[in-house]
Amino acid sequence: MAEEGGPMTDDNFLVLAGDRHHYGVNRVIALLHEAQAVATHVDAAAATTALATCRDYLDAVEVERKKRKAPILEQAKAVDRWAEDLSSLVVGEKAKVEEALHAYHSRIAAEERAARIAAAEAAQAAADAAVDAVIGAKNVAPEERERLEAEATAAAMRESNARIALKQGTTIKVRTATGETSRLTQKITVEEIDRDAIDLEVLRPYLKLSALEDAILAACKAGRKSIRGVTLTHTDTIAIRR
Repeated sequence: MAEEGGPMTDDNFLVLAGDRHHYGVNRVIALLHEAQAVATHVDAAAATTALATCRDYLDAVEVERKKRKAPILEQAKAVDRWAEDLSSLVVGEKAKVEEALHAYHSRIAAEERAARIAAAEAAQAAADAAVDAVIGAKNVAPEERERLEAEATAAAMRESNARIALKQGTTIKVRTATGETSRLTQKITVEEIDRDAIDLEVLRPYLKLSALEDAILAACKAGRKSIRGVTLTHTDTIAIRR
């Protein structure tokens, strides 16, 4: 073996003793170059010997790699233990601050959502009142009716915007004077649905037409011939094959 810590690219980095004599990396490469032309049985035997030498050499390199790497790994583990010891001193206190900040964010988010709900309800009441005003305006001048209809349209738009804002996730952000920020984003996740207890009347305004059509077709395939509120058309198709 070469001296401990010798240059890794030098021919003396690692040699094989014993029946392989003293083969360094350059000698192994030379053997492989010489064995690349295989035309006779003698050439095949030489190639086999060269590959065996190469295998032994690579095995020896691997052994040396692990030997040289071992102390480095121990140093790395010592560094990891040092970092873990330092971090453990602050992790507990860090968790307490995170918990307090989360509580603050949650409280502000709840207040903001309550304000959005109140705004949506107020917008809906205003829109309903505007529609009632248009319906009740039977004997008014065309200009007045046009104004009432415009107000009803604007009220409906405000209600729509309020509903959209209510659907959106709540995001609370805190920014410090030096630029650091903390953010809390709340979104609603449906975890479980009770098909027997769910209030379909509440969901009726939000059901997509495509979802309703899928449910109707599924009911028809299950044997329903008619469904209240649905007009069904039955079409029969005959297929002829030769």
